Amino acid sequence: MILVSRNPCRPERPVATLCTPLREILMVGYPSNTRRYRGGPFVRISEIASPQRHDMYFTLLFEKEEGPTEIYELVFHPCPVWFKGGSTGLDEAVCIPSHRGPHYVMGDFRCLLDNAEIESNRKVGIVCHDSGHGSEEDLNLLMSEMKSEGFSPQLMFRN
Repeated sequence: MILVSRNPCRPERPVATLCTPLREILMVGYPSNTRRYRGGPFVRISEIASPQRHDMYFTLLFEKEEGPTEIYELVFHPCPVWFKGGSTGLDEAVCIPSHRGPHYVMGDFRCLLDNAEIESNRKVGIVCHDSGHGSEEDLNLLMSEMKSEGFSPQLMFRN
């Protein structure tokens, strides 16, 4: 049985309960964005409805006048997790926002600021990587929150 979900942590309903066009799309074969949840495949409804990218994570480069650059990464495991550059395991995470949802929400950058010693009013370079579970919407919200916190985000690299 295929489950369709808005949130990968909470499948909402089996394919049989969906409208006919959506059910036909899913029954032909699992789409490329099919994931597994509790042994069964699922697809986020938003990924079928919109062609947004959901395959990135972000590296933030906080510039200092005299260096070195502070590096933090925002990855999605599946919820947003902040790491200091070079960290790899969840036990090394700087912070994990309390909402635990799969997407970035306003306040996730504040979580980093509250748990790391980062000076405000700085330029921040953002690198978008071609892997992970982040989306364009996550990037836009991150940049918006950074601006509201007094930072100057600049997109440096994006595929």
